[in-house]
Amino acid sequence: MNTNQMKITKIALGELANVRSGLILSRKESNNYDDSQCRYSLLNLKSFREDTTIDMEALDTFCTQELLESKYLTQKGDIIVRLSSPYTAVLITDQTAGLVISSGFAVIKVENTDRLLPEYLYWLLNSRFVKNDLFRHNSRNMIGAIRPLYYNDLVILLPSMAIQKEIGTLHLLSRRETFLLHSLAEQKANYNTMLLENQYNELNKEYTK
Repeated sequence: MNTNQMKITKIALGELANVRSGLILSRKESNNYDDSQCRYSLLNLKSFREDTTIDMEALDTFCTQELLESKYLTQKGDIIVRLSSPYTAVLITDQTAGLVISSGFAVIKVENTDRLLPEYLYWLLNSRFVKNDLFRHNSRNMIGAIRPLYYNDLVILLPSMAIQKEIGTLHLLSRRETFLLHSLAEQKANYNTMLLENQYNELNKEYTK
């Protein structure tokens, strides 16, 4: 690995990304569900899985009388962070774009992608390095909520773009592999359950003859 690839700096995240909180829902929510002109899918705490993905089946419905500004909706490349423990960060893809972001989350939009890759930041925010700092920072807060300002001031290690790409790609591949393994294990467990239940049913038929 050459010297340029090994060059590492430290920088506050707010210098490379815009960090803000989500929408205060009461300001836009419709009081009349039936007459609402616009309906959106809304992120909530239960839709944030521990594996740092979004459970699309757990989303709520949010109704408003007006079209929401794009800044209140998830966009590809955004990182949405849960502001309460366990502070899960999710990278938005084409499949998870267009969801309403409430004030229980922070939106991190990388503005300088020539210096910081969202995929690298996604890994870093879910790493034990940042999580340990979060819990130390918030140890005296009984509620456990963090302010978006924390992420704005967060000092991160900034390696070369080549290393960032390597880390980000490996992380995404690892997550994909884990998902496939879990899916395969679940299918195998269901198959084995079916075999055992069929066998028991056959035994029960023999007994009742």
